Amino acid sequence: MTHLTLHYPSRILGTNTTIHILIPSITGLEQIPGQSPFPKLSGTFLLLHGMQNDPEEILLNTSIARYADACRLAVILPEGGNSFWVDPVPDAGYETFLTLELLPALRALLPLSEERESTFIGGYSIGGYGSLRLALRHPELFSRCVVLSGALDVRFSAAFVKSATPALMPHLLMHPRTLPGSEYDLKTVFDSFPNGCEKPELYFACGEDDYFCRTSREYAEYAASRGFSAPCYITEGDHDWDYWDNALKYAMEWLIARA
Repeated sequence: MTHLTLHYPSRILGTNTTIHILIPSITGLEQIPGQSPFPKLSGTFLLLHGMQNDPEEILLNTSIARYADACRLAVILPEGGNSFWVDPVPDAGYETFLTLELLPALRALLPLSEERESTFIGGYSIGGYGSLRLALRHPELFSRCVVLSGALDVRFSAAFVKSATPALMPHLLMHPRTLPGSEYDLKTVFDSFPNGCEKPELYFACGEDDYFCRTSREYAEYAASRGFSAPCYITEGDHDWDYWDNALKYAMEWLIARA
C-alpha cells in the first residue's frame, strides 16, 4: 500500500490544504524494476470525513488501507474542516475545490481513471450529507455514492450543531429554518435532478442505535421514489468508529461489485 500525504496550494480555497491518498501497490518479489508499482485499479473513492474530524481520524480508527488494498481502490481523503462540504460563496469552497480542482489535479499526478464509471464518492455523518449532495449535483463525475450514518436532514443537523458548538457552523447554514427548499436541502436537490441525466447509484447504511437511523431510511425511500437505486442497510451499531470501520468494508465491496 502506498500512502501519500499531499500538501496542496489550492487556488479555490485560497490556502494550503492536506490530502491523504491511499493507492494499492505491488511490493516485494512481484514488483518488476522499471515498471509501474501500481496494479490496475478498480476505481477511485473520494471519502469525506464528518464534523470535528479529519483524514487522520479515518486512518487511525479504521482499517481503510487494508480494505482499499483488497478492493484495489485508490482512496482520496481530503480535509474539509466543518464546512458541511459546501461553498460558502458561489464557486469558492469545498464543493468547487473537490469537483473542479482536486480531482483533475490528482488525475494529472497519479494513475487514476478519468471515467465516471470508476469514480465514486462517499462519507460518514456530515461527510455523508456532503457526498450525497455532490453526487446529485455532479452526476457527470460520480457513478456511485456511499452514505454512512448520513446527517441528511440539513435543517436538523444545522440546528443541532448551532446549539451545541455554534463556532463550527458555516455562516450560510446559521439559520436552519431558511434551509428547506434551498440548494442545501437534499430533497430539493433530488427534486431538481436533471431529466435525462444518468443517475448515480446510492448506498445508504446506518447503525440501528444511531440517531440518524430514521433519517437514513427516510432519505433512501425518498431517493427510491425519485427513481434512484438506493438500498438501505440498517445493522447493529451506533454513531461511532466501531460501526464505521465495519460499514466501510461492506460499502467498498459494494462499490467494486457494481463496477
